[in-house]
Amino acid sequence: MVISGFHSYTVQLIVLLSAFLTPGDFVWSTLAMAVPLYLLYELSVVASRAVWRSRASDAETVAALLAPILALRALLHATANPRGLAPRPRAS
Repeated sequence: MVISGFHSYTVQLIVLLSAFLTPGDFVWSTLAMAVPLYLLYELSVVASRAVWRSRASDAETVAALLAPILALRALLHATANPRGLAPRPRAS
């Protein structure tokens, strides 16, 4: 996944953001803000993986259900028009 590839940059950004948003140079307040932000980040990574896997399995299920229908449609189209040409309009 793309999100987990930037893990070290994300940790650095979270600590930098926490240091900027907390008052003074007290390290504990920075850590008190950085740890929950990091946990929220990890939670979002886990949630996005779960949603991605769910959507991938749903897409495979839909493709497996639609494959015979699409194959039958292609077969019927090929037998109705064997040369691949559009039928001529009838003269009235």
